[in-house]
Amino acid sequence: MTTIIGKSKLARQFALLFLVCAFLPTLALIFFSFEQVNQQLIEQSVGKLAKDTKTYGLSLFDRLVRINDQLLFTRQFIASPNNDQVDLQEMVSTDSLVIFNGITLLKQNDEQLVVYGAPVAISYQQVKNSIKNNPEETAIIAVEDTDDMPAKIYMVVKVFEAGKIHYLTGDIRISMLWGVGAVPLLPTSTELSVYTSYNKTLIRTYAGAKKNDQQIREGTELKNLRTFEYVHNDERYFAGSWNLFLQSRFGAGTWTIVLGQPKGYVLSAIEEFRTNLIRVIILGMLVIMLISVRVIRQRLVPLDRLKERTEQIAQKDFTSEVILRSGDEFE
Repeated sequence: MTTIIGKSKLARQFALLFLVCAFLPTLALIFFSFEQVNQQLIEQSVGKLAKDTKTYGLSLFDRLVRINDQLLFTRQFIASPNNDQVDLQEMVSTDSLVIFNGITLLKQNDEQLVVYGAPVAISYQQVKNSIKNNPEETAIIAVEDTDDMPAKIYMVVKVFEAGKIHYLTGDIRISMLWGVGAVPLLPTSTELSVYTSYNKTLIRTYAGAKKNDQQIREGTELKNLRTFEYVHNDERYFAGSWNLFLQSRFGAGTWTIVLGQPKGYVLSAIEEFRTNLIRVIILGMLVIMLISVRVIRQRLVPLDRLKERTEQIAQKDFTSEVILRSGDEFE
């Protein structure tokens, strides 16, 4: 007679004992561990976004230094007032052509000497207001006072001539400064926002975080890095924020750089891991259950045979004997 767990009270008790004492605690431990791993993966993904924000900020600073160096290189050819426009254009380096839309010398008498490209759209007085109280050798970042985005940003250095102060002003290319366009520097599916300490937005891509966006969850804040979540068009975004201090080098205060990524994109790898892990857990539990049922049934075979022989004895059948090879107390 084959033992069937559903028909054996003892087998059901063994199965219940296994379920309560082994299977359920193991399952609870597995899911607890899974949630812990899942949370750590989320924190690592958000932490990586924050580090990417800092990396982008440092690379932005490096580009600003490069822009500064190119403008200082150009300034050395502006020393003589006899340089005509053609000569100056010939002296402009290839790097400057990549960096600037145009370079213009803004003279104190409001005259403009175009070194190359289109004339800049900022006046001498506007530059003066931005550059005041800064030393001669420091290049200054001037931002056009409009609501256009991305904002026009200029690199400015002083040029001294016969006691007069002129401003060599370069109109920085947007693609060069922010790393957007044909050759993007941003990670995949990443939104960019940069705003100044006086609340002016310099650039904000389509779903980039606004300074006054509702931050639905504050994250960590450590060493000038901050993480948070925001909502754009009903879609949640993870964001990393980093402050780039430019006052001492470029007289531009502090720029806050925010990189944001859709929550679904950040968690896509985690969702794949979660799906695969759940499949493995279910498969593992099924294997454990099948093995456990098989072992319980094998353990109950001696009892099954003893029960069968007992029923035969009750019917006064003493012709057969029970031979057991169980290797335990039943034998």
